Amino acid sequence: MKLDKTKAYGTIWGHESASFEQGGVLFDAGGFPIGAPVKDSRVIVTDNIASAGMFLNNVLSGGPLAKAVLYKEAENNNQAWDKVKEAADLIGVVRYTTNKVESWRLPEKVTE
Repeated sequence: MKLDKTKAYGTIWGHESASFEQGGVLFDAGGFPIGAPVKDSRVIVTDNIASAGMFLNNVLSGGPLAKAVLYKEAENNNQAWDKVKEAADLIGVVRYTTNKVESWRLPEKVTE
């Protein structure tokens, strides 16, 4: 088995032998598997994703917005759309469609 660059994979920086990860398997720079599959996969939030999360919290705090409006606001605020989508998944943004318009809203807060 070799790294399939047509499918999703991660690039690893600073590791002495692993350069890529795909499906829990580490690969060297040549795309060949090394070691056993990784069992603990963690999401690492980068500054860009954290910034996108703050952007979403600020913009959606006033209520739901159409996806098209969010996209334009992201552009106006220098937020990369792919990072905004990643942040939305991480914070649990609710996506729904009404009258063929996709809208996003913050998740309901659970109170004790």
